Amino acid sequence: MLLAFGLRLYGLDHQSLWWDELKTIERATLPWPALLTDFINTKDQLPLYYLLIRGWVWLKTSAFVVRAFSLFWGLLGVAAIYQLGNQIASQRVGQTAAFLLAISPFHIWYSQEARMYSFLTTLLILAHTALAALLQGRSRWYWALYATAMAAAVFTHYFTFLILLAHAIFFILHLRPLQPLSWRWLGFTAVLAITFVPWIYLIVGRRGYSEAVPTWINCTHWAEPFWTMWNFASGPTVNPLTPPGFSGMAIFSIGFLAHIFYVRPQSGVPRLINRLLTLWLFVPLLLIYLVSIAGAFSLYVDRYLIIILPPFLLFVAWGWVELSRSRPGWLWGLCLIATAVSTTALFNLHTDPSHARSDWQTIFATITDQWQPQDHIIGTRDVQLPLGYYGRSTMPYLELPPAEADATTPAFSQVMAAQLAEAPAVATSRFWFIEPFYVTDPHGWAAERNSLVNGPLTNPHHQWLGSEFNWMETWRFPGVRLTLYAHNDQP
Repeated sequence: MLLAFGLRLYGLDHQSLWWDELKTIERATLPWPALLTDFINTKDQLPLYYLLIRGWVWLKTSAFVVRAFSLFWGLLGVAAIYQLGNQIASQRVGQTAAFLLAISPFHIWYSQEARMYSFLTTLLILAHTALAALLQGRSRWYWALYATAMAAAVFTHYFTFLILLAHAIFFILHLRPLQPLSWRWLGFTAVLAITFVPWIYLIVGRRGYSEAVPTWINCTHWAEPFWTMWNFASGPTVNPLTPPGFSGMAIFSIGFLAHIFYVRPQSGVPRLINRLLTLWLFVPLLLIYLVSIAGAFSLYVDRYLIIILPPFLLFVAWGWVELSRSRPGWLWGLCLIATAVSTTALFNLHTDPSHARSDWQTIFATITDQWQPQDHIIGTRDVQLPLGYYGRSTMPYLELPPAEADATTPAFSQVMAAQLAEAPAVATSRFWFIEPFYVTDPHGWAAERNSLVNGPLTNPHHQWLGSEFNWMETWRFPGVRLTLYAHNDQP
């Protein structure tokens, strides 16, 4: 726990808040009517996490404070996975799984981000701890833990319904041997569905879900599940072709395959729990993979699939422990290799800016240092939120239209001219054009984003601005590009 705390505390506020985190702060500070309207109109988020962090940000809205909420839940997840591993297998399995989660670069990243992912992961670990206890015939009070954790998860992220589907498959397959437990689960699910109906009514009654489809996600390819497991093992900052990347994938594969082939409870409750964990891992992964690879849009993103990180690490830990029964030194060796891989990944994360979150803080510090009275901020809609947090209230902002093609069109040029004509004293104005670029890769690899940031100024915005104004200078930061234009009459 101390190791997990130290790894998540270090550098907690070193990186700038990126757009999604700023959206978290905005929602957490909106008046109640505006918050409800935002949820209903946006449709892609559920409210519980934002309601909880709303009370948390009463302390402060700094990066350290808002991210500390995720840090807390990340720590609780390490304790919870120890309890789950200890309960279903042995203390050694629990300890190994907790160690792997504590040093997991993937989990550390989302324990340092002001989003719901570490909260959601911990809720699901607690829910499965309760369900495993119920399968073992323990106190019915575990129903309260299961119901609370699953209901909270359902109102935190839509992907929780994939976990409920896995549970439904489990109880349907074991309806006869687990008849009392199965009927209680069905009763709980019915009550949960009834409580969710008002939310469905609110959002479906306002133009449905068409606007909630995440169109920004890259297309899904056949090898995505393999890269997800590699990401869970090594994190997105380690090249798989390097010794650390290959070593991480190798030892995690050894543990996972050892669990598949050597950990085979033949009967009774251990076999049931093993099936439950298997469904927890594979139902969400395969369903999202198949929907994304066969559909018109993709939902396949590793941060959404963090819901299956716990069973993956449990299987790896269980396999390692099984392999080390006759060779006690193996477990220590595997853990040391995992530590070396994690150390490499975390070093890259903290020192290599190409993996960093969008650096809005430095962008606005650069602008502030060179600001002149007639200057204006210009950019598309995504600039407004960072400007409100990092910018000064005296910085005027003009919103530009999104590009409709790869080159300027008459309609686009007309709107651009109309927007910039709203600037007072336009003949003496300078325009700070801010362009955000996002990581659209399903596994969080930032290469495409970085190539766009470092690419030439050839998009329609720059084409039009370059024809009307003088280019002065361009600055490039992680995830954001800043270009200064001045009127042609200015030197």
